[in-house]
Amino acid sequence: MRRVVTGHSLDGKAVFASDTEVEERTILMPSGAEMFKACTIWEATEAPTFPDNGSPPPVRSRYPVVGGFKFGMLTFPPQTDAGGMHVTDTVDMYFVLSGEVWLELDEGNERLVRAGDTLVQNGTVHAWHNRANEPCRMVSFMAGANRK
Repeated sequence: MRRVVTGHSLDGKAVFASDTEVEERTILMPSGAEMFKACTIWEATEAPTFPDNGSPPPVRSRYPVVGGFKFGMLTFPPQTDAGGMHVTDTVDMYFVLSGEVWLELDEGNERLVRAGDTLVQNGTVHAWHNRANEPCRMVSFMAGANRK
């Protein structure tokens, strides 16, 4: 996936700071089977500042901490249960580009989200299940949040 980043020159003018390809990573289950693919487009573990040279901010944790964020792409392969039940201290926002995926919450509560749907997840215990015969691709944005 191509990532174009703007920044500022030394004299304060808007410039294109970088134009690069961002690699998609395959995340595996303990068994070695593919769980999903992830492409992190931009992230930080602290309140952002403008990186004028186009380089991504430093990241010190897998999930965003309070003040941090992660913007990326997720692809769930067909017929995959991704990650089992888990929780993160984040507010997650998704837009389904293609395919469909089931979101499971506590007590087996499930909801199907399809291409064109949006989802806001507020630090809930959850699991993903792609029961279809095609991949599900989603744009994702996660923001670190305080838990009550």
